[in-house]
Amino acid sequence: MEFGLSNDPFSNIEPSNQSYQPPIFDQDPFAAQPSGYTSGLPVEITSEDQEDIERQAQRDLENKDRQKKLMGKDAKEMSQKEQKRDQARSDLKKFYEDREKMILTTRQLNITKEQELQNNKASYDDTTSWKKVASMVDFKDNDRKDQVRMKSVLLAKKHESK
Repeated sequence: MEFGLSNDPFSNIEPSNQSYQPPIFDQDPFAAQPSGYTSGLPVEITSEDQEDIERQAQRDLENKDRQKKLMGKDAKEMSQKEQKRDQARSDLKKFYEDREKMILTTRQLNITKEQELQNNKASYDDTTSWKKVASMVDFKDNDRKDQVRMKSVLLAKKHESK
C-alpha cells in the first residue's frame, strides 16, 4: 500500500480558506413566542385573571363536595337496597315455611275427613239418596250467599223423601 494514493472520494477537493459565517437576521427569530408556549418567567396576573382563578378554584371545590355527597348517597342507597333484599329474602322464606305448614295441616285434615266419610259410608246404604246427600252438606256454614239456595233445595228434598 502506498501512502500517496487513497480511496478517499473527497481527496481531490481543495480546502477553502473561507470560514463559515452564520446568516444575519434583521430581527430576532426567537423574540415572539409560539402559541401555547409559556416561559418559566413570572407573568403579571391581572385582577380579572385572579378572579377567574379564584372562581375556578371555588367551582372545583364545590364539585369535589358534590361528588362526595353523591358518593355518600349512593353508598347509603346501596345499603338500603341490600337491607330490603335481605328483608325480602327472609319474608319469602317465612312465607314458604308458613305455606308448607298450612299445606301439611290441610292434608292431614283432608285425610281425617276422608276416613270419617269412609267410616260413615256403611250408614248410607240403608237411607234414601237425598238423605245421603244432605248428610254430606254442612248446613251451618253460611259464609257464601250463592250456596243458600242450593242448601234450601237439598233440605226440601230431604224432608220430601221421609
